[in-house]
Amino acid sequence: MNRIRCLILLFLAASFTAGAHAAAGRAAISSASPEATEAGAEILRRGGNAADAAVAIAFTLGVTEPAMSGLGGQIQFLIRRGDEEVIALNGSSFAPALTDPAAVRAEMNPYQRTTVPTWLKSLEFLWREYGSGKIAWRELIEPALGYARDGFAQGEFRQKVFLRHEDDLVGFLAAGHMQAEGAIVQGGTIRQPQLAATLEKIAEGGSEVFYRGEIADLIERDMIDNGGWIRKPDLARVSDPVPVDPVSADYRAYRVYSFPPPAGGWVMMQTLKLYEKQRREGWDIEAERQAMTRSIFLAQRDRREYPVENFDDFGDFLERKLSEDYVASLLERPHSTDNRGRESNGGETTHFSLIDADGFAISATTSINAYYGVRVAAPELGFLYNSYMDDFIFGDPAHPYAIAPGKPAYSSMSPGIVSRNGETVLVLGSPGSARIISAVAQVIAAFAENAESLDVLLAAPRIHVTGGGGLYLENPDWLPIIEPVGFEYSLPSTDLMINGLNAYFGGVHAVGRLRGEWQAAADPRRDGAGLVLAP
Repeated sequence: MNRIRCLILLFLAASFTAGAHAAAGRAAISSASPEATEAGAEILRRGGNAADAAVAIAFTLGVTEPAMSGLGGQIQFLIRRGDEEVIALNGSSFAPALTDPAAVRAEMNPYQRTTVPTWLKSLEFLWREYGSGKIAWRELIEPALGYARDGFAQGEFRQKVFLRHEDDLVGFLAAGHMQAEGAIVQGGTIRQPQLAATLEKIAEGGSEVFYRGEIADLIERDMIDNGGWIRKPDLARVSDPVPVDPVSADYRAYRVYSFPPPAGGWVMMQTLKLYEKQRREGWDIEAERQAMTRSIFLAQRDRREYPVENFDDFGDFLERKLSEDYVASLLERPHSTDNRGRESNGGETTHFSLIDADGFAISATTSINAYYGVRVAAPELGFLYNSYMDDFIFGDPAHPYAIAPGKPAYSSMSPGIVSRNGETVLVLGSPGSARIISAVAQVIAAFAENAESLDVLLAAPRIHVTGGGGLYLENPDWLPIIEPVGFEYSLPSTDLMINGLNAYFGGVHAVGRLRGEWQAAADPRRDGAGLVLAP
C-alpha cells in the first residue's frame, strides 16, 4: 500500500506542478517535495491556516528531503496575515557554550561542527502563536511520521544528491537510518525507523521532550561519546523565535521584504537596487544580463568586504547600505576582482512558500546547512546534525563572524514576500548558499517585468557571481554577452542536473499573483511541486 501511495503522490506532483494557478482568494503552496506540498494542502483542506500547513510542510520536508533540513537544523520565517505588517521569526541556531574560539576548522570532528538546533522550537511557536487553533499538534506531524515509518519514493534530484554523498554516509547508512529494499535507487521506497520513533515522541511531548527531556539526554550522551560540544543546558537555552522587523526596500512598483541579519536578505535587496539603478527603458537583452551580472557581483563583494558587524543593532547600517547614494557609489567603484578560489558546492537548504485563502502568506527557508549536514546522527534518534559551525570565520577573533560561544551562524537565507499597492503578490525563496541571493533577486526582477507565468520564470537560466569575481552561468551561450563585464568564468559542478537545469543555481519555490490569479510553481531543478487548491 505504501508503494501505491508514493506513486499516487508522484502522479499528483506531475499533474499540479506545471501551470498551477487559480483566481485570487484560493490557497497556493510550493515546496521541494510533492509529499510536503500535499501534506500542507491536506491541513488546509481540514480547516487549518497557513501556519498550520507550514508546520506540516516543514516536518514532511525533514523526512522526505533528509539531506536538506530537519530536526537538527534551523528555520527562518517571513509571515504576513492579510494586509498586516510583515513579520520575521528569527529561529537562528547558535554555537554551544563549549565552543572553542581558538578552534581550527580542519581539526574539528563532525560533532563539533554543529550548532544548537532550533528548528523544532520555531515550528512549535509558529503553530501555537499563529495557528488556527483547529488542528492538533499531532495532526501536523502525522504525515511526516507516516513517511518516516512507511517510506517515501526517492525522487530524481534527491537520488542524485544521495549518490554524490553516498560515501560520506557510510556510518549513517550502516546504523539503519535510511533503509531500502536493496540499494537506494530513484523511485525506491526509503524508510527511516529511528526518525519515526523520534517523531512519535515529539508528537506526544512537543518540543519539551527534545530540549529538556529524553531526546535531550540522548543528544548530550551522543555528543559526549563523540567529542561534541552540545550539552543539555545549550538545548534548554533554546527559546521561542523572536518576532523582528524584516528588512525591506522598494523595487520599481513593489515593496520587497526579506530576512534581517544574520541572514542575507539585505544583500538580495542591494542586488535589486543595483540592477534598478542601471535599468534603462528599451534596453536590449545584452545590457540586461550585463547589468544583473554586475549587480550580483557588487552586492556579494560589499557583503564580503563590509559585513554587518552587529546582529542586534543594524538599522542604520542597512539604511545606508540600501540608500540611493550608497548604491550609486558601488557602481562607481572599480571591479577589483580577485576570484579567491572556486566557490564550493556547500551550503544547501530547502524552501517552501504558501498563502491560504484568507491571504495569510508564509515564506520559509529551512536547513541543516550542507547536504546531509555533518553526515552523522545520534544512533537512537535518526536525524542529521547541521554543519553551521563551518560558516563561522576561524583564526580572526575580531571578525564579526568569528567563531565564539552563543553566536548565530552567518547565513545567506533570503526568504521573500513582495507586495504591490499594499497587497501580497509574490512569496518566494531558495536554497543554495550565496546562490540564494542571486536566484531570488533574478526571479523578483523577472516577476516585475509584467510576467505571466511563474513556471517560465523559475525555469529561466540563471547567473551567479562571487564576491571575488568568479562568474557562473547556467547557460554558457551567454558568455560572449557577459564576458565584457570582466569576470573570470568558471564551470559549476554538473552532477545535480535534472530537466537540463543545474541545482547549483538554487531551487526557488514560489507562489505569486499574476494577471489577477494565484499561481504556484516549483523549481524544475529539484523534485518539488506547486499546487493551487480548489475552493
